[in-house]
This record gives sequence, C-alpha cells and structure tokens, in this order.
Amino acid sequence: MKNYKNYEYKDLLKYAKSNAQKKALQVLMETKNQREACRVLDVDIRSLERMLERIRKQAARQGWSPDHDMVHDLPEGFIAKGVSTLYDDEGNVRIQWVKSAIAEQDKMDAIAKAIEASVDYCSGKSPKVKAPKKRIAADELAAYFIGDAHMGMYADKDETGQDFDCKIASRDLRYAFDRLVENAPDSETALVVNLGDFFHFDNHEMTTRASGHSLDGDTRLEKVFGIGVEVMNYMVERALEKHRKVICRNVRGNHDDILSMALKFQMQAFWKNNKRVTIEMSPSPHWLFEFGKVGFLITHGDKTKPSKIPEVFAGMYGELWGRTKHRYGIHGHFHSKMSFDSPGIRVEGFTNLASNDAWHNEMGYYSPQEMTMVVYHKEKGEIRRSIERPAI
Repeated sequence: MKNYKNYEYKDLLKYAKSNAQKKALQVLMETKNQREACRVLDVDIRSLERMLERIRKQAARQGWSPDHDMVHDLPEGFIAKGVSTLYDDEGNVRIQWVKSAIAEQDKMDAIAKAIEASVDYCSGKSPKVKAPKKRIAADELAAYFIGDAHMGMYADKDETGQDFDCKIASRDLRYAFDRLVENAPDSETALVVNLGDFFHFDNHEMTTRASGHSLDGDTRLEKVFGIGVEVMNYMVERALEKHRKVICRNVRGNHDDILSMALKFQMQAFWKNNKRVTIEMSPSPHWLFEFGKVGFLITHGDKTKPSKIPEVFAGMYGELWGRTKHRYGIHGHFHSKMSFDSPGIRVEGFTNLASNDAWHNEMGYYSPQEMTMVVYHKEKGEIRRSIERPAI
C-alpha cells in the first residue's frame, strides 16, 4: 500500500482550483524545495503554506486526505459529508464508506478564488511615489484612524435625513484624508488604521454573517469591494507623499470578517514593489504597535469590549506594557467618540464618516461624522490631533 503520509505535490494537482494554485504545485514539483519555490513564485513561505493548506482542504472535500486514510475520490459536483472506516488488526484500511452530497455553491471557495485572482491581477502595480524631501521628524508618529466606513451602505435622505452610498463614502473618505495629510507633521512614519467594518456587508445576501441581519446595501458585492480597495490604496498613496514610511492595518470587523481579509491580501500584493509600505497581515484580533515609549493595542471592539482592553493589554501583552509609558487602547465599532482612562492606559473609540442607516436612525443613535489624525511623540505620548468632517 502506498505511503500517503509522504504523498507528492503531483497528487494534489487535480484538486487545484486556480491557475495560481496549479502554478505553485508545478514549481514545487520542479524545485522539490519550498524555499526555492518561494523565490521562483516571488511569495513568502507563509503565503505558500496557506495556499497548500487550501488545496489540501479542497482535496478533503472531494474525499481525498491520505493523512487521515481518506483515499476515495468523489465525482465532480459532490462533496464529502462524512467518512466511516473499518480497520483490520494491523491498522490497515479494510472498508471505507464515504457519505457525499451534491455541492450547491461553495461560497468560501468562490471567495478564495476571487481573492487569488485579484491578487494575481494587481500584484506589484502600485504607483511610484517620491519620498518627501522636507526635514523629517523621526520622534513623531502620525496615526490616521479610519472609523467604521461601511462602504456599500445605502441610506435615503427622506428616511434617515441624509443620503449615503458608495459614491458619497468614497468622496468623503478621500476628502477627509487629504485634509488630514495636509495638517499632518512631516513625521517619518505614519499609521493608516482601518478600525474595522470598512465594508457594510461581505456576502451577496447583504446580511451580517454572525446574526443574519438584513442590511441596506447600495450595489453588488464585487463593486463595493472594488471601490473600497481603490479608496484604501489611495489613502496609502497620499500618506506616502507626506511620510517616508507607511504602515497600514486593516482590522477585522463584525460586518466584514471576510472582505477585510481579502482587502489586506490585495493591498499586500499591490504594494509589494514599494519598500516604504508595510501592509500589516497578522490575523490576530489585537494588533500591537510600539513607538518609543508609546504602546498601542488596536482592535475593532465587538469581541474585546472597551472595558476589557486594559486587562487584556496588561495581562496578555505584559512585555509591551512593561516597556512603554504611554499606552493606548484603540477601537471602532460603536460609531461614537468614547474615551476613558484606566490606570496606565487610555482607551479611545473613534467615530466614522458614514451617516446612519435606517435601523440606526430608527433606534435614535447619533454620532458625529468625522475622521481623526493623532500625533504621538515617542517620549511624550499624544501631543496633538486634527479632525475632519465630510466634504459637504
């Protein structure tokens, strides 16, 4: 019997769903070395490992996972729903039953394929941006906090008091960011932080994934994602004109847990040819950043509530807490300006530029529409801030 514990890449080839996956397997078959394959494919080892894991999962759904003694391939259009295996006294497989079902539409596969196609198309296509020639303040950090943008939300003025759609969202985000860049210091480093829920929905049904609540959507999912990608890349490009180094973090929200992932992969590929840009890729719901004596814990705020941020920061990330003097817990989610001080840390929630949708309007929620840029000094902590409102 074949030792499937050491199956070859060629065995996975038939389960590859995209040209990128097929190419990766072919290069691995030729090089027989993952690091050499990464060099040829111009990807990092983590990206390659994630791709291989996706292919293995695709194979398992077709009933083929030798590491788990699943060796019965299913016909195209079917997925494995369960496997029962009878072993002999020596541990060899005697009989295996595979429960299958007709696959309707594997939405996660479709999303993964769309992400890969987007990444392949835009890889390394970012514009060349000249580094600023002005004197740079290395001891200051400009942090642009983008509250829940809800790109793709629709609101009608007659119902909510204010119109809102993708066109308005794009206009206001660009306008506010441009104004903040003009008022920013000539600092060496900038943070561009999307605090989550950048997209209003991330499925074709226009519902929240966790609760299934229906949402007021402006247009189809693909168009919403395309507009959002353009806006985020625009903001990084504008920040590059003012700062020598730009670090961008896209926080996962409760409205866009899938599209936030797609966004960061697209941006990583787009800016790969610019060494002045870092697209932060950590999957953790808590992002930590250290600037001199200043420490940040940044999260969306739906899972780790603001009141819990101080103990999460101190308890889970004690080393960073101990190295820093000025500590900030930053979040979005609530669409309002929130701030409180706890021993050793300030927790602050930033509001957004989007208007209310029908539900929030009916519930009587209100929040100021604004985007904020905060300047931090590596020894003093926050030293000033600038606020911008929508274009009109």
